[in-house]
Amino acid sequence: RRAMRKQSESQLVTSCLKWLQIMENLGKIAWCDRNNSGAIFTGKYRLRLHRAGTPDITVYTNLGIVIHIECKAGNEKQGDEQINFQLMVNRFSNHHYIIIRSSDELVKYFEGAESLKKVRDE
Repeated sequence: RRAMRKQSESQLVTSCLKWLQIMENLGKIAWCDRNNSGAIFTGKYRLRLHRAGTPDITVYTNLGIVIHIECKAGNEKQGDEQINFQLMVNRFSNHHYIIIRSSDELVKYFEGAESLKKVRDE
Protein backbone atom coordinates (compact mmCIF):
# COMPACT_ATOMS: atom_id res chain seq x y z
CA ARG A 1 0.00 0.00 0.00
CA ARG A 2 1.40 3.39 -1.00
CA ALA A 3 1.32 6.33 1.37
CA MET A 4 -1.01 9.10 0.27
CA ARG A 5 0.73 12.23 -0.88
CA LYS A 6 -0.37 15.44 0.78
CA GLN A 7 -2.36 17.82 -1.37
CA SER A 8 -0.84 21.13 -2.37
CA GLU A 9 -2.85 24.24 -1.56
CA SER A 10 -3.77 24.59 -5.22
CA GLN A 11 -5.06 21.00 -5.34
CA LEU A 12 -7.03 21.57 -2.14
CA VAL A 13 -8.65 24.71 -3.54
CA THR A 14 -9.55 22.85 -6.74
CA SER A 15 -11.13 19.90 -4.90
CA CYS A 16 -13.12 22.25 -2.64
CA LEU A 17 -14.35 24.25 -5.61
CA LYS A 18 -15.50 21.08 -7.36
CA TRP A 19 -17.54 20.04 -4.33
CA LEU A 20 -18.94 23.54 -3.86
CA GLN A 21 -19.90 23.68 -7.55
CA ILE A 22 -21.93 20.50 -7.07
CA MET A 23 -23.61 22.12 -4.05
CA GLU A 24 -24.39 25.19 -6.15
CA ASN A 25 -25.75 23.08 -9.03
CA LEU A 26 -28.02 21.28 -6.54
CA GLY A 27 -29.29 24.63 -5.22
CA LYS A 28 -27.75 24.05 -1.77
CA ILE A 29 -25.72 27.29 -1.96
CA ALA A 30 -26.37 30.40 -4.00
CA TRP A 31 -22.88 31.01 -5.40
CA CYS A 32 -19.20 30.20 -4.95
CA ASP A 33 -16.02 31.40 -6.61
CA ARG A 34 -12.26 31.39 -6.39
CA ASN A 35 -10.60 34.63 -5.34
CA ASN A 36 -7.36 34.94 -7.22
CA SER A 37 -5.20 37.37 -5.34
CA GLY A 38 -1.99 38.57 -6.85
CA ALA A 39 -1.38 40.35 -10.13
CA ILE A 40 -1.08 39.79 -13.85
CA PHE A 41 0.76 41.79 -16.46
CA THR A 42 -1.06 43.13 -19.50
CA GLY A 43 1.55 44.62 -21.75
CA LYS A 44 3.42 47.14 -19.69
CA TYR A 45 0.73 47.40 -16.99
CA ARG A 46 0.39 45.37 -13.82
CA LEU A 47 -3.21 44.56 -12.90
CA ARG A 48 -4.02 43.56 -9.32
CA LEU A 49 -6.69 40.84 -9.15
CA HIS A 50 -7.71 40.92 -5.47
CA ARG A 51 -6.21 42.56 -2.44
CA ALA A 52 -3.57 40.60 -0.57
CA GLY A 53 -5.09 38.64 2.30
CA THR A 54 -8.38 37.76 0.62
CA PRO A 55 -9.42 34.13 1.15
CA ASP A 56 -9.14 31.46 -1.53
CA ILE A 57 -12.90 30.91 -1.90
CA THR A 58 -16.05 32.91 -1.17
CA VAL A 59 -19.45 31.23 -0.78
CA TYR A 60 -22.86 32.90 -0.60
CA THR A 61 -25.52 30.71 1.00
CA ASN A 62 -29.23 30.80 0.28
CA LEU A 63 -29.70 32.30 3.74
CA GLY A 64 -27.56 35.36 3.06
CA ILE A 65 -24.55 34.04 4.96
CA VAL A 66 -21.16 34.64 3.39
CA ILE A 67 -18.44 32.07 4.03
CA HIS A 68 -14.81 33.00 3.41
CA ILE A 69 -12.67 29.89 3.01
CA GLU A 70 -8.90 29.92 3.38
CA CYS A 71 -7.25 26.69 2.25
CA LYS A 72 -3.96 25.71 3.85
CA ALA A 73 -1.87 22.67 2.99
CA GLY A 74 0.03 20.81 5.68
CA ASN A 75 1.24 23.09 8.45
CA GLU A 76 1.05 26.33 6.46
CA LYS A 77 0.03 29.33 8.53
CA GLN A 78 -1.91 32.48 7.68
CA GLY A 79 0.03 35.55 6.64
CA ASP A 80 -0.45 38.89 8.39
CA GLU A 81 -2.77 40.19 5.64
CA GLN A 82 -4.91 37.04 5.89
CA ILE A 83 -5.17 37.44 9.65
CA ASN A 84 -6.21 41.09 9.20
CA PHE A 85 -8.88 40.05 6.69
CA GLN A 86 -10.19 37.40 9.11
CA LEU A 87 -10.38 39.94 11.94
CA MET A 88 -12.30 42.35 9.71
CA VAL A 89 -14.74 39.64 8.56
CA ASN A 90 -15.35 38.46 12.11
CA ARG A 91 -16.99 41.81 12.89
CA PHE A 92 -19.95 40.93 10.66
CA SER A 93 -22.58 38.56 12.02
CA ASN A 94 -23.51 37.07 8.64
CA HIS A 95 -19.91 36.36 7.59
CA HIS A 96 -17.97 33.24 8.57
CA TYR A 97 -14.24 32.75 8.05
CA ILE A 98 -12.88 29.23 8.09
CA ILE A 99 -9.48 27.70 7.53
CA ILE A 100 -9.52 24.19 6.11
CA ARG A 101 -6.75 21.69 5.48
CA SER A 102 -8.75 19.07 3.56
CA SER A 103 -11.89 18.90 1.44
CA ASP A 104 -13.31 16.56 4.11
CA GLU A 105 -13.07 19.43 6.61
CA LEU A 106 -15.13 21.59 4.25
CA VAL A 107 -17.83 18.94 3.90
CA LYS A 108 -17.94 18.47 7.70
CA TYR A 109 -18.25 22.23 8.16
CA PHE A 110 -21.29 22.37 5.90
CA GLU A 111 -22.81 19.27 7.47
CA GLY A 112 -22.27 20.50 11.02
CA ALA A 113 -22.80 24.26 10.87
CA GLU A 114 -26.04 24.86 12.76
CA SER A 115 -26.53 28.28 11.15
CA LEU A 116 -26.35 26.60 7.74
CA LYS A 117 -28.86 23.83 8.52
CA LYS A 118 -31.35 25.08 5.96
CA VAL A 119 -28.62 25.01 3.30
CA ARG A 120 -28.53 21.21 3.63
CA ASP A 121 -32.27 20.73 3.99
CA GLU A 122 -33.49 22.75 1.02
